[in-house]
Amino acid sequence: MVAILFQYYPMSMKSVLPKQVKIDKKEEYTKGKKILVVEDENQIRKLVKRRLSSLGYKVFDAESPQVALQLAEKEQSFDLLVTDVIMPGMNGFEFANIMKERFPGLNVIYISGYARKDLIKQLPLSERDNLLTKPFLLQELVDLIEKTIAKAEESVK
Repeated sequence: MVAILFQYYPMSMKSVLPKQVKIDKKEEYTKGKKILVVEDENQIRKLVKRRLSSLGYKVFDAESPQVALQLAEKEQSFDLLVTDVIMPGMNGFEFANIMKERFPGLNVIYISGYARKDLIKQLPLSERDNLLTKPFLLQELVDLIEKTIAKAEESVK
């Protein structure tokens, strides 16, 4: 049996040195963040969950505030709440207030198909809250989530 050994000597060390790994700031903010999505429209809820999960978020979803409250009992913490405003049984603002009592400092993104621009100014939004009106592009929601989480992370530092 014959063995052949080849040695390779590159012309420049530059080409074999590993490139510096660039850390994506956005990834720092998103990795493993827990988001609760409450939306009574099944297709919207599942689409949002699938997209956010693909970006590295840990997503919990519920079709109603009542189901979401049961999830909150088990999970004990969330980084962000994304909730529809108009839902059967309890509206998104009432639900968010309950969640904010349980989880002080919780950021909320409200989603509504009924919010007219003139009414938006009258909504009880805190500085930690945002509103996204339907119809919206999924990327608009993703961008708003990233912005909200990044802002929350910066305020902690």
